[in-house]
Amino acid sequence: MRDAEDFLSADEVYRRVYERLPGIGIATVYRTLQLLAELGALARITGDDGKARYRFTDEGAVAHRIVLVCGRCGRSEAVAANTGSVGERLRSLGEAIAAEKQFTAEQSVHQYYGTCAACEAADQV
Repeated sequence: MRDAEDFLSADEVYRRVYERLPGIGIATVYRTLQLLAELGALARITGDDGKARYRFTDEGAVAHRIVLVCGRCGRSEAVAANTGSVGERLRSLGEAIAAEKQFTAEQSVHQYYGTCAACEAADQV
């Protein structure tokens, strides 16, 4: 995708990836594109044909991200954390690390593993 000059559909991405990784499934490509778009790494548009198309955004567009991963169903949800109280807390954490370890964090990804609301609700039935 980095070599693409235009937005690509999931089918186009799949064909390109399949050339290098013949064992890849189309569902994996769809899930990955969705996650990367939620993380802000990909811009998503809808073409005239109704298909979603993707292209990489500026690499620094989303500095802090949180990914929630359900260990039961495998569903993941990306949360951009550049603004609001979560963003402020992540910036504070980055500043504390920088002060203690003499390291400047430019981006961060925090993954939390647990159980999503749908799986929790299924347990209650």
